[in-house]
Amino acid sequence: MKQLSFIITGILIAFFISSCSQKLPVPTSDDTGVLIIPTKIQNRTAYSYIYYYSLLYSPELQLKIDIFPKGNEKFFILDNFPSGKYQINGLEIISIPQHKVTTSTSSTTVKAPNPIDFEIKPKQVTMLDFIFWVEQKYVDSASVEQFYQNFGTTQIDATQRDKLYEELRGLPNAELWDLTQLGAKYDVDQYKTEITDYYNNSIIEYAQQGYSDAQYNLGLIYENGEGVPQSDKKAAQWYRKAAEQGYPAAKNKLEILCGKIPEACK
Repeated sequence: MKQLSFIITGILIAFFISSCSQKLPVPTSDDTGVLIIPTKIQNRTAYSYIYYYSLLYSPELQLKIDIFPKGNEKFFILDNFPSGKYQINGLEIISIPQHKVTTSTSSTTVKAPNPIDFEIKPKQVTMLDFIFWVEQKYVDSASVEQFYQNFGTTQIDATQRDKLYEELRGLPNAELWDLTQLGAKYDVDQYKTEITDYYNNSIIEYAQQGYSDAQYNLGLIYENGEGVPQSDKKAAQWYRKAAEQGYPAAKNKLEILCGKIPEACK
């Protein structure tokens, strides 16, 4: 039976920078500022995250924006960012070595369909105008090895912005900074569509090669309509292929789907 150890049913796309604690840094230069991205991070598994990310921007500096999802803080902070105008134009998705994932390469670069402009001002805090959330959880209660990551972004409204700035003002060292709001606008749905297309194509490739994990996950994609037209019939077909290779979760899903929608399994 062809099977990979870990399969992801959603690619985590994040514009956030990890920090060790929830406090603003002490200013060290008259020419740098702080970049902040509001986040909501939840890991409901016993495993570490599967990817980390390197945010691509121009003009490119020696400063690397390597993104490691961890913790559950409300803010992720990058300090000592040189002042100037920048544009986020993509990111590199990099596999963490301890996991096997359904991808043909250890990393891939994704271009932003709508670049994000932002400006860093000296001794000021710049907060992007959206909340990024990520959730990692098990595929079902019966599995302690199969898990996936979901992500999303939520535009910040005026009420949320005021609340977030109030919380920022309450962080240690906040009095040392000029807190200035900056909203970086981009097409969240279009970006997510591009990443979903890349991920689905990878799953299809591995499913067609006979990997039961990928066949099961392709069934989930069709059942939930994640980036493809929803189809219970196609979901059942891929669940059946994985079940025939002895994949327990696929067998359970096939039985549930056929019991609920018998015509999908004919």
